[in-house]
Amino acid sequence: MSLKKRLATYDVDCHYFYKSQTSQSLFRKDEILINPERSGDGSLGNDKWLLDNVWPIMEKYKQVIIHTHSYHPPFKLRKLIKKHGSATWVTTIHRCPVRSTAPLIRLYKILLRRFHYLPDWYIGVSHATSGYIKHNFGNSRVKTIHNGIDLSSPIVRKNWPKQNQTDNKRFLFVNRLDKGKGLELLVEAVPLILKSNRNFFLTIVGDGPFKSSVEKLISDCAASNLSFEGHRSDVEYFYSSHDVLLIPYTRPQGLSLVSIEARSHGLPAIYTSMGGVTETRDNTNGIEMKDATVEALVSAIKEIETTSSFEELVNGCYIGLDYFSMERMVREYCDFYMSLTAVP
Repeated sequence: MSLKKRLATYDVDCHYFYKSQTSQSLFRKDEILINPERSGDGSLGNDKWLLDNVWPIMEKYKQVIIHTHSYHPPFKLRKLIKKHGSATWVTTIHRCPVRSTAPLIRLYKILLRRFHYLPDWYIGVSHATSGYIKHNFGNSRVKTIHNGIDLSSPIVRKNWPKQNQTDNKRFLFVNRLDKGKGLELLVEAVPLILKSNRNFFLTIVGDGPFKSSVEKLISDCAASNLSFEGHRSDVEYFYSSHDVLLIPYTRPQGLSLVSIEARSHGLPAIYTSMGGVTETRDNTNGIEMKDATVEALVSAIKEIETTSSFEELVNGCYIGLDYFSMERMVREYCDFYMSLTAVP
């Protein structure tokens, strides 16, 4: 059940504004009632768009919850909330960026909090993200609601053939080709791996600033078992046709939906011990890298290629997977909203 339908069972109306919709959105595309491009630039930072689209809805209700995601212009939104008089502002933070201790930034956030210009509640998509929120925004009200995905039809690999344990594993990297995703480690590690194993099989899927580095890697190595697919909308195909997911992050990430998606397809992972990814993986379904280094990645790849317990790692992907369902996430968001609307 979508969030909009679940809230309707409590007689709560929900109006959804968003510029784009993905398969993991809390709302279906046909539930977007108003086109954000109707006026202004369709953003939270545009006064005309807020007054033309959001305010006419707000003034119809005695109780209003405004829920924003990641970006929130404090002055424009708080002005709208003060105009209503009894609205609550919630924002979800999806990232877990490097913590900043710059004195001026810290002072700015302290002043915003003191004069009540920050959101009333913060939601972190992982405990790691919630920790970042508390560090950067002080003792704000923070709640953790882990992201979820559609698990209605996961591909089960519990009968993974034992004879394949001696075959070469097919490795997969799926992510935005950007800083922090671990691609810089992978580009350095692959030539080292190929020196001892010319049958190393790797597919890279994604797009971003590091695209040229990946293309150069594929060209320099000139190995038919290395493939760069760029951006693909059919990423499920790659999950189902590979054996191991590589998520060697070099910076803490919020949660990593890629990790959960791959788990639902029975892919063990090699992952860095940092950020929210450690809340989606453990030693029952992956190989942990304590440090984000080329040496650690090469060692982990060799370990998972030679392990005698690969089938156990595959089976481990399904243990506790139900927790990361879209249904659970929708239920937690709905329960949270209802707690905010409860009359003391």
